Amino acid sequence: MSQYREDLNDSKELAEFMAYVDNYNDDMIGICKPTTENERNRKIRRYGKTFAKLAQEGRISTCDPAKMTERDVRVFIAELRDVEHIQTSTQERALALMNSYFQTAGNYGAVLIARKKLRITVPKKEVEVLTDEEVAIIEAVLDHLPGWRMTVIGGVVYIALATGIRPGEIIRLSIDDIDLVNRTLLVRFPKGNGKYQDPHLVGILRDDLVPKIEEYLAKRTTHLARNNFDTKALFPNLRNPGTLMYSDNALRQGMRKLSKICGFPFSTKTFRATFCTMVLDQDFDLLPSVSFQMGHSNEQTTRDFYNSCKMARSRAKTRVIYSSVLKPDMTKEATERIKVARAIGLLKHKDP
Repeated sequence: MSQYREDLNDSKELAEFMAYVDNYNDDMIGICKPTTENERNRKIRRYGKTFAKLAQEGRISTCDPAKMTERDVRVFIAELRDVEHIQTSTQERALALMNSYFQTAGNYGAVLIARKKLRITVPKKEVEVLTDEEVAIIEAVLDHLPGWRMTVIGGVVYIALATGIRPGEIIRLSIDDIDLVNRTLLVRFPKGNGKYQDPHLVGILRDDLVPKIEEYLAKRTTHLARNNFDTKALFPNLRNPGTLMYSDNALRQGMRKLSKICGFPFSTKTFRATFCTMVLDQDFDLLPSVSFQMGHSNEQTTRDFYNSCKMARSRAKTRVIYSSVLKPDMTKEATERIKVARAIGLLKHKDP
């Protein structure tokens, strides 16, 4: 079990809230993957700051999870909803995390009673999928972006579009897991690892992206040699001495930056739906392979998902972001978007 390191700048309220983190991590052994511990701790700390703010303002009775009431939890959710403008799906996930954390502190009722009273209804989320034009813009922008961080983001994008595997599965890949000769990837840490999925091979179903992946691997070799480092991580982060890997949060931040530069919204998960749509549009006979690689329980689930993707894609085409008549030169298109990004300060940070 790793020990949570308390920040000396923490307020006494936040320190009180975080007092149960080590016990909570111990309770999660065998239930959650060890690789998710830092992410869980980050979220607990993030929500702890909100609780600490409410306690400092006198709006909740205590910051001790063992002593909080269901009213304190409702005030917390109201803050997320009305002040921080957090979506209902995130509110529900916050309640689930707080419920397990409070139970570690011996508080078994506060969150459950609050959840029953709040009756949060999570609307069905529309599938996010990219058009062919949007994918072309992303690829053109990636070809012209400087810095190792954006090189990593490019590698993640190409793996996602070629295989459809999940972001968390991609970022934890090893260099030994990729076999371009046989067009396979070993998903060593799948979602539900040891519960409902085991490590398994998936195919690289987009041959047209193999040159992009090869280009990333060459840049990776150069980057490690220049910095005199040796690591098996497919996406090495030399600023993270613990694992030498990028975290899920760092991946999200990098993808948000790329989205802003490109000028339209997407996240790492968007490429999963885009993979499904692009592959099945070209060859529907690949349905069994796509279904397996996306981790769906059956092929009908994949069919339904594909139909949702096609509907979302038809709506996405109404976004006026690209005109093949006015802007046929993708290099010029990418250069213009990067120029705007520099002007508004998106590319000030220099990657190692």
